[in-house]
Amino acid sequence: MPINDSCLNEVRALCLAITLAVTGAPTAFAEESAKARHDARPPVQRDVTALPAPVQDMRVSILRAASSGNLEEMRYVLERNEIMPVLSAGEKVDKPLKHWRDISGDGAGLEIMAVLIEILTSGYVVAKQPDTEMYVWPHFAARGVTDLTPPEKVELFRLVSPKEAERMAEDGYDHYRLGIGADGTWHFFYEGG
Repeated sequence: MPINDSCLNEVRALCLAITLAVTGAPTAFAEESAKARHDARPPVQRDVTALPAPVQDMRVSILRAASSGNLEEMRYVLERNEIMPVLSAGEKVDKPLKHWRDISGDGAGLEIMAVLIEILTSGYVVAKQPDTEMYVWPHFAARGVTDLTPPEKVELFRLVSPKEAERMAEDGYDHYRLGIGADGTWHFFYEGG
């Protein structure tokens, strides 16, 4: 009985599958690939004195306004910004203080100010972009929430519940994130992936 091309291709595929299963090549490849992705993540930074002066200035301005407990203080920070930061992953926000009151669990925007403080006192990453650098808080927004050290898990649990963190390990970090450009421009602060 002659062997046709279709039959020969099936035999080759079967031989390849057996070889890969016996040698563990797919597992080794997957492990190498995961390690490469892990190693390619930007390193976590914690030294805020290493931030460029304009970034330090904007960060401190946001923290002072948020710590005041007076949402109106945030208006001054927003007004001195070069552009209106992106404040929602899905829609344009024209009235930021009203938006924060609306989405805040307390109805006054205090919860949002607490979130600002929590993320700006966590680790950050420097995201290299073609023309500039973006400083992103918390580092989970750029690095994800898998393979965390115990101290990093504690840091994450300051932001989200363990149940949310478990979901994020599958779906990706989708809590609040904030980005400030190297020139001190506040570019975004929103919740979502």
